[in-house]
Amino acid sequence: MRCCSSRWPQALRVPVDADWGGEISTRKSTSGGIVLCGQAVCQSWARIQATISLSSAEAEYYTMTSGTMEGRFAQSILIELGMGQLAVRLETDSSSAKAFAEHPGVMRMKHMEMRKLFLKDLIREKVIEVRKIKGLQNASDFLRKAVDIAAFRRSRDEVPGFVTQTKEELKLKAEST
Repeated sequence: MRCCSSRWPQALRVPVDADWGGEISTRKSTSGGIVLCGQAVCQSWARIQATISLSSAEAEYYTMTSGTMEGRFAQSILIELGMGQLAVRLETDSSSAKAFAEHPGVMRMKHMEMRKLFLKDLIREKVIEVRKIKGLQNASDFLRKAVDIAAFRRSRDEVPGFVTQTKEELKLKAEST
């Protein structure tokens, strides 16, 4: 049985992004992402990565791995609820991390933990689909760093389930009532 079957999405969208070395005191990177089922936000996160990445591609790849785990978790919940199995579509603005994930082997990142390489297997087995998106279209951009008001509004508008308002918008709303 599917809820709203005429508008039920084909896949869970999982836009992810990383801020390489953004944590000043430790130089660890921040991962952020959103799991979207159509217009609904299933989950969002922003957290410091456990390891220090040696490149932005590595930080982005770790974020893609986190996004994969979060997307698969949401996928399993929907299956348990009898909503059917949706594909997981990972979205990243990092060409190098996407290429690393899709290419067999460790390429130039032999130092990476082997457990993080499971994403490569899921892509090869077509369990996870990865799409390249433009940085300006990445809805998870504001989860990992401070952004200006225009970037915040753009990211917020990409995710209809977020109803966060800026101070300016709250002030205008209060004045109009």
